[in-house]
Amino acid sequence: MKIERIYTIKDLAQMTMFSTRTIRNYMKMGLLKGEKIEGEWRFSDEEIETFFSEPYIEQGLYIKRNALVNAFISSEHQDKGCFVYDHVCTESIGEKLCNRIMEAIQEETCQSVQFCFSYNKKKQIARIIMTGDMKWIAQIFLKYIEDK
Repeated sequence: MKIERIYTIKDLAQMTMFSTRTIRNYMKMGLLKGEKIEGEWRFSDEEIETFFSEPYIEQGLYIKRNALVNAFISSEHQDKGCFVYDHVCTESIGEKLCNRIMEAIQEETCQSVQFCFSYNKKKQIARIIMTGDMKWIAQIFLKYIEDK
């Protein structure tokens, strides 16, 4: 039996780098479906997958990922890093990877780390992009390696 993860608007904002307001606008536009439970919007894996596969959203995610890396490259940083990791895996393993990293970021309360996740179904590659304090990025990724 597969236990399905339920995502919140905050989770989606963390994964995509879209603001919570933008995500709510996508809901109003009908691009994202969910269910309101106890006053908070919740989204299933299937709803997230459908949302991410929308061409408009795919393009927005592509732009956000590139902007994150380009912003890092185009300016100087002290003790900051940009980490891009491509992991060949199934979609379910990619989801687990994303969830582990999101949990690690939340556990460590490392607000200085920006995080973006995507999964390419055709190539079967999960891409993780993190920028921020290298201490936190290393700690988060080491936690992922230990859990692997």
